[in-house]
Amino acid sequence: MLGRKLLDPLKVESSTVSTEGLGLLESTATFEPKKTTKQIRALSLDHEDEVVGYEIHMGQTRCGEGTKPRFRIISEGGMAANPFDGAVSADGSVWGTYLHGVFDAPGFRRRILNDLRMRRNWSPLPPNSNSYPGKAWDSLATLIREHISLAVLDQILDGSCLQRSFGKISSDALFLPDSPTAILHRGLTPTDEAP
Repeated sequence: MLGRKLLDPLKVESSTVSTEGLGLLESTATFEPKKTTKQIRALSLDHEDEVVGYEIHMGQTRCGEGTKPRFRIISEGGMAANPFDGAVSADGSVWGTYLHGVFDAPGFRRRILNDLRMRRNWSPLPPNSNSYPGKAWDSLATLIREHISLAVLDQILDGSCLQRSFGKISSDALFLPDSPTAILHRGLTPTDEAP
């Protein structure tokens, strides 16, 4: 889609044989019947940041002469590899890849954000060594446990609560009685007495 053309001579994805792309990269993508799916480890070519993800596509992309790749693949499905992936525009402002999940790598993600910040003359963010994105999920889980009745939520999710009440459920039932969320939900301030 980022390239000049999308070709589908075998009509794999559409009845349209050829369509114009966005023209942001010097490339042409051709759809093919065989789907490629692989676990990938790769290094970004600009700063050698390692990314892990998966490659999924149906076809091949051919880049124009002088187009630089974005990544060097170092492992495909657990086996050593050395091909290149992706394409970068001449001015470096646009790039594309077949690799999904590249932004899950904190170092790579931070470098991309800092590159964008530098283009705006903003100061860079400090290096991010947090490789465990679960902290945010742990925080969310704690908030849910503290403010939501998991038993009622379970009944809502499995449908038993709705079946028993014939589709009528009080939203008050979802919140734990003395949690700040329940108090606010009832329209009281934390110092008011509950009815």
